[in-house]
Amino acid sequence: MKNYFLVLFLLASTTSLFQSGSNCDDGVLVEKEGIVIVEAESTTLSEGWELQDEVAGFSGEGYLTWMLPTNVEAQNQGLLSYSFKISEPGKYTVKIRNYHDCEDFTECNDIFLKMNDGSWEKNFNHTLSEWDWNSRQDIDHVFSDATYDLEAGTHTLHLSGRSQHFSIDKIAIFREGTPEKVYQTAEASTCEKVSE
Repeated sequence: MKNYFLVLFLLASTTSLFQSGSNCDDGVLVEKEGIVIVEAESTTLSEGWELQDEVAGFSGEGYLTWMLPTNVEAQNQGLLSYSFKISEPGKYTVKIRNYHDCEDFTECNDIFLKMNDGSWEKNFNHTLSEWDWNSRQDIDHVFSDATYDLEAGTHTLHLSGRSQHFSIDKIAIFREGTPEKVYQTAEASTCEKVSE
């Protein structure tokens, strides 16, 4: 009987330390095989973001849409933060699975993004009216992938609202050389709770 209760206790403890697909504010998302997959709704929502489920094709509980007016200057507005842990240093790219449906593909198509204490950069997508991973950054009108040299350990990705009605479903953070199909189909990362 004692062994039965010990097993139940260990199962309950493990469940509270490692969760998948839930809010991860008090923990870190754990990289697996060079990939971290973040459900956008796995953090506490800041003012301006709304959890929605009207556009089919999302994963998880829904997706986040920026509802406040477009702002092109004020970073830190509607701040969303995601902490994650990687085991190997290297170049990591951030891609955002997003949706927007403005008539002009250059409108309502972007968000601010920064890694750790770095600078805010505009991250955009020109694909209209479908969920898509083809997000790019725009630094002084030079377009590139959002790629960062990261050490092993814990890092924090920050997003800030920019374009009204821009929606985000998932975020992929992956090591250089990861095939597109692999990160696009990977399951949400496990949240490791940080003990107090």
